[in-house]
Amino acid sequence: MFVRGLVGIAFELVSGIASLVDDLWMLWDKNAQTLHDKVVNSVVVKANGSEKIVESGGVGALPAGVTPPPPYAPPVSFPASPPPTPQPPGTSPPTRQADEIYCHSCGQAVKAGSQFCPHCGASIAG
Repeated sequence: MFVRGLVGIAFELVSGIASLVDDLWMLWDKNAQTLHDKVVNSVVVKANGSEKIVESGGVGALPAGVTPPPPYAPPVSFPASPPPTPQPPGTSPPTRQADEIYCHSCGQAVKAGSQFCPHCGASIAG
């Protein structure tokens, strides 16, 4: 794939016409290959039934017994109220509530059950 990509980039760098010919080559090639496909001998494969997946917009429900993978990132919640304003120098910070901890990154008070700081986005280590 790396070499295939490099050949495609080389066609673009040489000239726009070479890149256009490379892209349009698949229209008259019997194997539907572009020139950069031919350089690395890659093969174009059309899977039977793939057009149905495209038309429906997905593969549908998972078969019985198959569990979906975990989400990529944990959910993030944002506070309903704006973050507190920084305290002027020489004044004491507001008192911390019983269900709050301080973020190690920005020092702001965060609800104790939070995974991420709503002020700076840092992970809150339990």
